[in-house]
Amino acid sequence: MENIDAKNIWLFLDSDCWERINLSRCPSNENSNAEQTYSQLQTYTAKYKVKKFELTHCCNINLSDLEKLCTLIIGNKMDIGWSAPAICNPKMDSGIIALMKAAGCTRLFFDIMSGSEDLLKKMGAGFTLKDISRILKTSHQAGIYTGIRLVIGHPQETRENFDATCKFLEKNRDWIDEITKVTYCLSSYFIANYLSLSTCRYWKDCLGSNGPKEASGVNFIQSMSKISSLGKPVFCNEPSEDILNYIINNPIHRFQPTPKIISKGRLRLAYASGGIKLHWNTTEISANIGFNTAVKISDKWIDSTRADWQMLQMGRDYFEFKMIPWHCPLIQNWKIKLESEYKVSWEVYTEFRQMLHIEELRILCLVNPQYIHWFNNYRQGEFSYLDDNWHDLCSEEMTVSLVGVRSFSGGIFLPSLTMETEQYKFFPLVQDAPVHTNAHVIGFRYKKFMEKNREFGSCSMFSGTLNLFESTNG
Repeated sequence: MENIDAKNIWLFLDSDCWERINLSRCPSNENSNAEQTYSQLQTYTAKYKVKKFELTHCCNINLSDLEKLCTLIIGNKMDIGWSAPAICNPKMDSGIIALMKAAGCTRLFFDIMSGSEDLLKKMGAGFTLKDISRILKTSHQAGIYTGIRLVIGHPQETRENFDATCKFLEKNRDWIDEITKVTYCLSSYFIANYLSLSTCRYWKDCLGSNGPKEASGVNFIQSMSKISSLGKPVFCNEPSEDILNYIINNPIHRFQPTPKIISKGRLRLAYASGGIKLHWNTTEISANIGFNTAVKISDKWIDSTRADWQMLQMGRDYFEFKMIPWHCPLIQNWKIKLESEYKVSWEVYTEFRQMLHIEELRILCLVNPQYIHWFNNYRQGEFSYLDDNWHDLCSEEMTVSLVGVRSFSGGIFLPSLTMETEQYKFFPLVQDAPVHTNAHVIGFRYKKFMEKNREFGSCSMFSGTLNLFESTNG
């Protein structure tokens, strides 16, 4: 397939498997929305006479919420059947599963990820094989149809890990009705580099501090053959067959999609998954996802990495993008232009498609961790050593027009970088990011929305520039 669309591979590499495994680490017991879900079920049942539902989000992250929903359905004698994806929540017991069955639950699809205890530990899963076995068995015996979702080819998965998965599936086959989805991970460092694509944003999390810097040795076709030998139906494979066959049947180095890059002199901008990367000569002075935006809506952060991106226009010195966040009724339009070898203009316009409660806006740039110093109009300081947590170094409630970084240390002379705006409504934000991001963070916060305004229509979210200054030994 000579003209395969690189976007299809990018979309697959941007899979949500890491996000799903994170759900299992600390299942929530707060923020119940059972009444809202029940009200929606009532509305559809009454208005459209619907009797069967498929929930789109994992139903058992919040067990107290799930219990309340089931109690409402049973108490009001609502005659419905429903199915849902689910995590392997270790707190699930026979009582809650029996309650779900009584409330009309007919099918559950569990994210078990792997049947290797060793790999689950490397992933940081919040459950064990013993938990998986117990939950599958209890659900199946309660009369609930059970499916499982697997990930194979994880960057730290070995052949021994996959063999352990096969043994686990065989041992528990009586409690498994279907293999709902098998995802083969193509997003390791090795594969993504040779495909010249943006890596899945979670690849460093998956590799871990001591993980291998190459693709998994687990072969997809051989693995699927073993999984199919269980005699259970397999309903969905990722990636799609055309993408997989192309990668298998063509040498990796032949696949070189045309990169989206603009340049002027030594300055180069490259499109990345969820952001824009900035290079000076051969050195990247941004890091991770580069320039990005984030909006806080009703206590939930929505950032530009979780969105569909569309290239509207591209010239020799400019980009225009449309960014549509997932599950959020707003659209961002980005206009980025190289004004000179030392200056980039950046505008972000937002269209609100319904009334939204916007609490905070952030315009950010993740920068190379070799930058030592940060500064704004009033203050300056040094970044600290990276650890596993976020640290606010500067987040005062004082408007600024400039925030930047510079580095004079150890013979490394990266150009100084500033983000500047004349809008005079932004507060500064400087952060040390967790070590796995391999970046520092500078940017602006806009907190007018903390006054609980509700936004509708179109507005200019940000207008400013990024400016570079050649460093000298000082």
